[in-house]
Amino acid sequence: MADLLRVAVVGCGWAGQVHAEAYTRHPRVRLVGVCDPLIERAEELASRTNCTPYSSIEALLEHEKIDAVSIASPSETHVALAEICLAAEVAVLCEKPLSRDWISAQHLVHTARSSGRLLGVNYNRRFAAGYRLASVRLKNSGDVRFISSILAQNVPLAATPEMRAKLSQDFLVFDACSHLLDLTCFLVGQEPQSIYAFGTREAPGQLWTDIQIGLHFEQGAVGSLLVSLAGPEWGQLPIERTEIGTQSERIIVDNISQSVEWFGYRDAESHVWRPGVFEPVGYGDSMIASIHAWVEAVMQNSLPPVTGEQGARVVGLCEQVINSLNAQEKGMQA
Repeated sequence: MADLLRVAVVGCGWAGQVHAEAYTRHPRVRLVGVCDPLIERAEELASRTNCTPYSSIEALLEHEKIDAVSIASPSETHVALAEICLAAEVAVLCEKPLSRDWISAQHLVHTARSSGRLLGVNYNRRFAAGYRLASVRLKNSGDVRFISSILAQNVPLAATPEMRAKLSQDFLVFDACSHLLDLTCFLVGQEPQSIYAFGTREAPGQLWTDIQIGLHFEQGAVGSLLVSLAGPEWGQLPIERTEIGTQSERIIVDNISQSVEWFGYRDAESHVWRPGVFEPVGYGDSMIASIHAWVEAVMQNSLPPVTGEQGARVVGLCEQVINSLNAQEKGMQA
């Protein structure tokens, strides 16, 4: 691998812009191109990051020699775009979810393995300051007994009934539940053995707007995940809270990185961490940290922070959630 990593970004929406910014901040990376079917959007981002805009991945690969690419396009396009890049011997970092079905996700993992190229998935919560601190404490806290997490946010794509009607039924599962499913596996240190879920819709046949997920792990831990569109819009806080109970202490992460509280069951007082004024803690900062960790993995040819295999397993968990939601709904209609 050359000393300077040549990279590109496919998809120039919010996530693609953050990926591009992260690459421009890394001293050993050169962002050579950005790509979007809406060429005006690619041109605008290219002008800010001093690279070349393209309207297709084929044109980008024809004109640029790149070592790695971020795919930040709509999730239904991830597999096809990643396959093109892997065939061109380019390492791929894919925004979550890796795919919208387990079979294609597994196929993509096998394609990456056969090509000898790295495949990673960007679940950035693992790099948020609050969850990083929690994961460090968990190493000495004994087995996790329970984990509870709430994510409630009315995202812009679903801001109105008209917009919600255009979204797929499983939008909330792949857009939000996948974050918490990966986070739970990361914090507990294993995947759930069984999953059940139930949810509600605003109208028959439209997307689920509120989902409750129950988890059971091999060593006996249990989990509860609640995801809802009944929350604040972007920029309004808080949106998320996670509580973890271990054999020896309780750990509470408030709003991803706003604060972390912990107390031992025999302690007379609790402890609270809050970020310092100069500490990078925002959601965008966790994205940049995760992308920089991906850069280091590519340069060292080591495992990505979140591997393609792990990303595919989260897709499989999402499918289990969807199957349980469908079964629950049929049961109520019977």
